Amino acid sequence: MTDFEMKMLAFQMGQKDGFHDIILIDILTDAISVAGNNEEYQTAYGLRGTVYEEMGEKNNAISDYKKAADYGSDAALECLGRLGINYTPQKPSSSSSSPFGNFPSSSQASRPAPSSGSSSMPVFQKIKYENGDAFEGEMINGKRLKGKYTFANGDVYDGEWVDGQMHGKGKMKYAQRIYSKVKKTYTDVEEGNWNNGNFVG
Repeated sequence: MTDFEMKMLAFQMGQKDGFHDIILIDILTDAISVAGNNEEYQTAYGLRGTVYEEMGEKNNAISDYKKAADYGSDAALECLGRLGINYTPQKPSSSSSSPFGNFPSSSQASRPAPSSGSSSMPVFQKIKYENGDAFEGEMINGKRLKGKYTFANGDVYDGEWVDGQMHGKGKMKYAQRIYSKVKKTYTDVEEGNWNNGNFVG
């Protein structure tokens, strides 16, 4: 049994045993972190979107349904349509082990970054992405280096980046309290070291 299949089994058992929605979200977030193909991403994002919707967290549900649709889920598109969202899926970039999914590249920005050829000097930029996310900070050759990333759902990460992922020193301020596996408590802030999109303390 793969790690992903074990997470899905844990989710099914949690549903059956009446686990709190926050715990189910945590299990599905873990499943996303070990997903290895489009079908697994569709499943995990789609299920997490459903749980968010049942919790009344419409923005988070829409965000996850969009991610599932990006990986090819027709069911997620139907859920978006039911919520009044007309969405055209975007092809996801290479898979990410971050629970925050794939961040949009600068090519998905609503206004392109100025091009001055290849440069080894960081430049300050403000970018608004088509999915509602925004970035303000230092970039080098079109890649985020350090700065503030505001998610469409209201979460805000301010810190360092490597290869498009939150990596190094940084602070995430969540719009809604989450269960931190590192702190082992509910919190709305995780500050310290990040590794490939994951808070490590």
